This record gives sequence, C-alpha cells and structure tokens, in this order.
Amino acid sequence: MGVLGVIVLVDKAVYFDADWYLQYYPDVAKAGVNPYQHYLTHGQFEGRQPGPNRAIAWGHHLWCGRSELMLPLLEALVAGETTPPHERVLALTELMVWYGAEQRWVDVQRLARGHEALLTRAPRIDVLSLLWFEAELALGSGEAPTRLAELKQHFPTWPCATLAEANLSVAAFQAVSTHVNSSKADSAWLAAVNALLAKVEPGPLLPLALAPGNVALFDRLQAGNRAGAIAQVDKPWQRFPVLRWLPGVALPLVTVVVPAYNAGTRLLTALRSLEAQTWPNLEVLVVNDASNDTNDEFGSSDDSSHTAAIAETFCREANQRLLPGQRRYWRVVHHAQNQGAYAARNTGVRQVRGAFVTVHDADDWSHPQKIELQAQRLRSNRRLKGTLSQWARLSQAGQFSRWRIEEGWVYRNVSSLMVRASVVKTLGYWDDVRVNADTEYYDRVRAAFGPDSLAEIMPDVPLAFGRHDPASLSQNSATHLRTQFTGVRKNYMDAAHRWHKKAQSPHDLYLPRHPAQRPFLAPEAICRNASPVANLDPRDRVQQSGWFDPVWYISVNPDLQEQSLDAFDHWWNAGAAEGRDPSPQFSVSGYRARYAGEVGAQNPLDHFLTIGKARDYQPRPHFDGQLGEHSGQPWVLVCAHQAGHELFGAERSLLDVLGALQAKRFNVHVVLPSAVNTAYTQAIAELAQAWCSMPLPWWRQGRSSYLPVQHCIEGLLAARPYRWVYLNTLVHYEAALAARASNVPVVVHVRELPKEDPALCQALGASPLQIQQHVAELADRVVANSRFVTDQIGLADRCTVVPNVVAAELFADIPFPDFEGLAVGLISSNLPKKGLSDFVELARQLAIEEFPIRCVLIGPDNDYTRALASQDAPSNLALAGYAKDAQAALAPLDVVVNLSHFQESFGRTVLEAMAAGRPVVAYHWGALPELVAEGETGFLVPKGDVAAVASRLRQLAADPALRHRMGEAGRARARALYSPAQMASGLAALLVHGTRADSQK
Repeated sequence: MGVLGVIVLVDKAVYFDADWYLQYYPDVAKAGVNPYQHYLTHGQFEGRQPGPNRAIAWGHHLWCGRSELMLPLLEALVAGETTPPHERVLALTELMVWYGAEQRWVDVQRLARGHEALLTRAPRIDVLSLLWFEAELALGSGEAPTRLAELKQHFPTWPCATLAEANLSVAAFQAVSTHVNSSKADSAWLAAVNALLAKVEPGPLLPLALAPGNVALFDRLQAGNRAGAIAQVDKPWQRFPVLRWLPGVALPLVTVVVPAYNAGTRLLTALRSLEAQTWPNLEVLVVNDASNDTNDEFGSSDDSSHTAAIAETFCREANQRLLPGQRRYWRVVHHAQNQGAYAARNTGVRQVRGAFVTVHDADDWSHPQKIELQAQRLRSNRRLKGTLSQWARLSQAGQFSRWRIEEGWVYRNVSSLMVRASVVKTLGYWDDVRVNADTEYYDRVRAAFGPDSLAEIMPDVPLAFGRHDPASLSQNSATHLRTQFTGVRKNYMDAAHRWHKKAQSPHDLYLPRHPAQRPFLAPEAICRNASPVANLDPRDRVQQSGWFDPVWYISVNPDLQEQSLDAFDHWWNAGAAEGRDPSPQFSVSGYRARYAGEVGAQNPLDHFLTIGKARDYQPRPHFDGQLGEHSGQPWVLVCAHQAGHELFGAERSLLDVLGALQAKRFNVHVVLPSAVNTAYTQAIAELAQAWCSMPLPWWRQGRSSYLPVQHCIEGLLAARPYRWVYLNTLVHYEAALAARASNVPVVVHVRELPKEDPALCQALGASPLQIQQHVAELADRVVANSRFVTDQIGLADRCTVVPNVVAAELFADIPFPDFEGLAVGLISSNLPKKGLSDFVELARQLAIEEFPIRCVLIGPDNDYTRALASQDAPSNLALAGYAKDAQAALAPLDVVVNLSHFQESFGRTVLEAMAAGRPVVAYHWGALPELVAEGETGFLVPKGDVAAVASRLRQLAADPALRHRMGEAGRARARALYSPAQMASGLAALLVHGTRADSQK
C-alpha cells in the first residue's frame, strides 16, 4: 500500500470489487463473510485493497525504492484520458505526496493546478490541499494566501490548517537572517499556534510565548501566561482535570532521560522546556554521551557553551530553583566514551527512581503540559502500560514541515513513549543500535501487552516540536527514514517483529543492557553490538545478507508490480520456489540445478550463505555442454530470452539458432535467465559447448545497468576469444554493455514489433521510437525473422532477414485426428491479443453447421481461459490446455487458424502447421502473408473478419482433397524456404563474413 494507507471508500460501485476481493483474499472467501462488510470492518485496517487498482500498488512500490519505474507509470495514470477515475485520483494523491516529500514543489504545483477538478475528488483532499499550499509558499507564489484561505474554509478544525497560517506569517515577515526577528512575525506566529492550543478538547492548553533575543525562533520558545489559560475554564478540575490535582494526594515521580551528544546550546532549549513542565514531580537525568563539542552554533569557543558544561550548570541551578510543591531532581551522568543515543538512554534507565519513565531528545522542545497529560492518563488507567503524544517538525525559523513521509505535519512521537517502571523491569532496555530502537521498543511493548496497552493522548495536537534539520534529510544516507520501506530500517524492524512473534510471554521479550547474545539479527550498518545472535532466523540472515535486493526483485518481475506486496516475504514464501532470483548476484534455478542433491528443501540462497559460500560454490553456476569444442573455431556468447516452465516461439527458436551455429562449427556458450525447465536446459546442453544460468533483466528506458550482471558477463567474455555476443531478444541490456566494454560486436535477434505491442512498450517504459533507438545504440548487426520486422525496426542498413525455421522431418508423421468432422485449432499463449474472443465467436458461427466442426483452444490455462470455462461457451469449443510440444499441439487438429489481433512478427505455429501438413487460415496481417501462400497452403482473410474465416473453414470441411492438397503444399514450402540449413547459411553469412545475407525471397 502507498504511503496514504487506507482508502476511504467513497462509492462502493467505484472503489469496491466484491468478486475481485474474494478471489484476491481466499481467506475471506473461505470464511464465507460478506466481502464488503469485511473490508469496512477489517480489510481496510489490515492494508487490503478494495479492488484492482494500479495506483495503490504502484504507490506502494514507489515508496519502496522503485521511483525510477513507478513515477512514469503513475504520471501516465493521471494523464490518461481512459484511466478509470478512481485510479486517476489515487495516482494523483501518490504523486503529490511523493513530490512533496522530495520537496519537488514545482511538480506538486504542476499537478495541483493541472488537475484541480480531480484533486477535489481525492479521499485525502486535506493532505493534497496542504501540499498545494506548501508548494505555492515554497515557490514564492502569490497564490499561497488563496490556498490557505481555502484550506481553512474546508478544514477549519484540522490542526495543520491552523499551523499553515503560522507558516505563512513566517514567510511574510521573516527577515533575511533567521536570527533577526520581527515582532510582527512573532505575533502572527504565536496567534496561529495558540489558536490551535486554545480550541482543543476537553479544554484549552497553555499558550506559548517567545522570549526576546537575537536567536532562532525555535530557541525562544517558552510557556505563556499560565493563569490566563486556567481562567478560561470554569471548574477546570471537572472539565480538564489534568490542570489540577487533589491536595495531599502523592503524585508519581516521572523520570525523564535526556541523552545528549554535542548538543551545545540546543540542549538549553530542551532543558528549559522540561523545567517549565506543570507536572511537579520530575527526575531529569541528562546523559552526556562523551560530548567533545568545542563551539556552539554561533562559533563561540567559550567552555560554558559545551554540552557537558551546559548540562552541569543548568542542572545545578535548576535544583536551586524549585517552586513550592515541586519534588524535582536534576542530575548529569557522563560517559567516558561515546556509545550512542540508545546506550545513553539505557544508562539513564538503570538509575531511574520514578514510577513512570520517558525520554526527551536534546534538541527538541516540549509543551509545558506534555508530561502531565501523559502521566495523568497512566495514573487514571491502571491497565495502560504506556502513553504517547503527538509532535510536529519545526525549523529554526518557525516553519512547520513534514519529516518527508507523513500525511500531515502532526503525527505520533514515538520518542515520547512514557511507560511504567514495571514495563522496563519486564522488557529491559533499548536495543543498542544507531536508529529505530525507539520504534522497536514501542512495538515490543505492544507485542508483550497487546495493542491496547498503549494510549495516544490528544491526537492531532503537537505537544512537542522536533527540530527540523534539512541536512539530516540526505537521500544518500544509508539510515534515512525512507529506509523504513526498503533498506536497513525495514530489515531491522522485520527481524525485530519476527522475534516479537516468537514470544510466549512478555518475559520472553526481555532485552538485557549488554546481552551476551542478541535475540535477533540487526543490520551491520546500524548495529553497535557485535554479539552473536541466539537462534538466528534464516529469514533475517538472508534478508540482511546483501544478496536479496527488493528493488531489483520487483523491477524484474512485472507481474508483481500491480500487487501491494512485501518483496522479501513474497520471495521467501513463493518466489524462490518459482525460480525467481533474489538479486542480480544469484540464480535460484541455476544453483538448484547444480547443487540439487545438497540443497534439498532448504532455501537455495540460505544454503549458499550457510554452506555453499564456504565451499566456493557458484552463485550463478556454469555448466559444460554436451558438445566438445570445435578446435580453432570462434566462440559466440548467446543470451537467451526466457526459459520458464512453458515454452513459446522465441524459446524454441533459440534451439534452432543453436543448431544453425553448430552446423557451421561455432563454439557456443549459452546464458539462460532461468534453469527451471530441465527439459529445456537439457536441450540447450545438447546444442552447446557450455551454458550457465544468471539473471538477465529486461532493459527499461532510463534505467542504469545492473553492474553485477554486466561484470559477470564481462568475466565470461574475458575467458575465451568470443567473436560475437548474440542476443536472442531486443530486451537485453547488460550483455550488450558488457560486449561494448570487452570490444566484442553485438548481434540482436529481433522478433518483437514495438509499434504493434503496447504491452511491450509499457513493460519497457519506452515508445517504439525509443526501443528502436535502444537497438540502434547496442547492435552492430540485427537479425530479423521476417521482412515485416525489418520494415518495423527501421535499421535496414544493418539488418539481415533470417526467418524462423522448422525441422520438417519432426512433423512428417503426425497423424490426423480420428474425427468425422473437422478439428480446427488455435495454438497460442491464450492472451486476449491472440484473438481469443474471435475464436469463441468462430466456434459459435460454426456450431450450427450440420457437418461437425470442432474448435480446440490449445495453450496455457490462465484467467482468460478460466473465464471462458465459466461462461456459456459454444458446445463445439474445447479447452485442451497447454501442450508439451508442437507435435502434441498439432496432433488433434486438421486445420490451424491464426486470429491474432496484433501483427505477428513471424508466426511459428503457422510454420509448424505447414510442416505437419495442416492448412492454415489466418488474418492477412503482419508477417503471415510471407508464410501462407494464399490459395496454395491456406487462406488469408481480412483482419477481424470472423465470418470470412468461418466460410473458408466450411470450404475445407466440405473438400478433403483441398485440405490434402494445401497441406502437402505447405510441407513443401516449409522444407524449401524454412529449413535449418537455410538458417545456418544466413547466420554464417552474417557471423563469419559480417555482411548482409540476401533477403528472404
């Protein structure tokens, strides 16, 4: 799911698809509940999608590191006139939030102004309106006041709308230097912020004030007139009891731990806010984590501005400033060596005396009632284990902003977690890591005591301000907040959650301060504790090994891009078993093929990490072929297209190419993207001197090279004297770059028709012209499998036509079916573009014939064939399923039809049908007229004219002699023009002499 999380269900007819929901979530179907009610009460809060929506899935992957791939797709959804409205509006939402997080305000403004009508339909129009205001303000546009007025008009109770007024005041009055203040700006800023504090329920909070001085606004924050706030409430102890406590009743001591490292004068701001707290009983422990700062932010080298000196001086003086009724203890603890913020917290926790414990960062500021509000909630509800409050990010100059990824400016402050001391005794300490331990502790409390054990007070009210430092937002940081979606933070939290789930009782989640063994694996980049891990979860080992790349995984598996799934979970639970590769460094299927006897049921990558790596096993294994080397003959590196469980034309054509190369005594090394099909790899091995399995990702417009793949292929090219790198498809990239780097020429075998294949263009993120340019940049020579392809690809100066071929002898003795009528078949991948609807209509038209004509659909089972099976299909339509080879596909047929809706680059099934003596009826479309001789080997009819196809089939059904004559003519044509010898000669003319072969006549 994208960053916006839950979709607001505006219109059931538009946003919710009950059938899809039950199919996509079989557990709901199994439970037998109403899908719509399940979504409303459970599904939306569990992150389930209400229906097929590309914007949601693409938004999810956008935040998970795939911006290069997803931004163009989302932009196309927004711009697409045919995009369903619910997808357009959510795509707009995802884009604006993303661009806002990136501070790409020009793009936010462009989208908001260009799609204002669409924006008004967004489920989170409040968020988008705030972003629009931010964009106009950041760009200095005069539209900012208008946007603010509309924001306040439509969302008068939303705190961010009030805070936006503070931002506008700062922008309007701010002087050139952030340290030079304007009384007008101060007054306007305070008016906006205090307006928010005054209207909260159940009563107003204390207002804020700004101390005079020539420092940043943030460091001048202080409490306002306390009596004035109380006077606004009649009987405050009834309406707002946290403002008063009963005399004589002992209030719990609250310990606040303040880790500080080189905080300098910023620490003063934090400590002043703690001294101003209304809760009377406080213990403040400042843990100086071996600070070594020598200058404050103004360049002063005065010792009094050092962190240690500030802490000591303030705590000493604060202990002397106690007011009547206060019980407060201010102390400083010094580390001899820097240990990190969480270790500093742990040092403080070891010394607490309070009944409640919380922390406070050294550069933040808290509202005077923050601790009181949290403590009183704990005090009034014995079942609670802890409380939290909200906060907002505030710049030095007083500008509110998001911390890159939140929907608004006010959100949960995990660092404000206040727990009972008993919780610390049960669960122990913060993890000794560099980031995210506060989130882990929060989740640990919930895992130990349940989600209702923690309460958030005053939602949408910022009771603290976090100092906003733009320098900490570097996208190059390995620990940036964005890594919670993919990277070290996510890996850390995934491992922590696995530990949490294993606990049988809260005590199982106790973490010592210095554990001899860690309870779960932490990424090396953030782990300060090098202790071994007890009962290491293999998922943690693999996920954090660097051998799993979540961005890669989704990018090279287009079928996963329209699902809001976790990349690692999918690969671990399903992808590895399907032979999907975890990264460009490892071949799952290749490793299994080489080391199957040892791997067994173990995850292949986990086996490599625990056993294979130490034994120097190959992560991308190499195999010897079954053919010996042709001494003194050149080598060709052939990169295959796909090699899945089901084989189609390009894969079978590769075997023909290898046979042709062997016929001319080339030495061949084949690189396969997958080794899951053992029969296919065996066929490859029989036609090659060597082969290997390694990831071969598709090229995509604008993406950079996956260097591990490129370097691996460069290593192959350095091992032997290769004459050519032969790419069996135009979608390859790394292999061509490796060839360029190794000074080896490249041949690209083109079977694709970009101008006729929108799905291919979408998959590659490129226009037909860009794909043509890609081929032109990478290919020294181009092999086209038809003249039609040559015309389409437009590289006639370097293009050689080498048609697909067929070994006619393999099809010579396929018997015809024992059927009284006529068996007509469509052999394809069973996608709509192959003409499925036309074939069904053809069956309907032929079902009424007295002479029986049976229509057989041959190809893999998929959603489209399952839909056909569930419909009221014609009685003469049979779904035969996937055939293991071409011979098996042709055996039950008398005639083959090709009804493709897109232009075929060749038509392998047509050629195989001709070799098997079957007449062909096809659309006069694409390259098929080069294969089918009209009236001699079959019939060609206008595209889409199903009635004409039916008429020709009736003619063939009524005239067995005609069928026989056309079938034999087809055999002869296949032998004469499309034999392996023809391909061998064409490739030899290209690869040996480097010249264009004669075009196919």
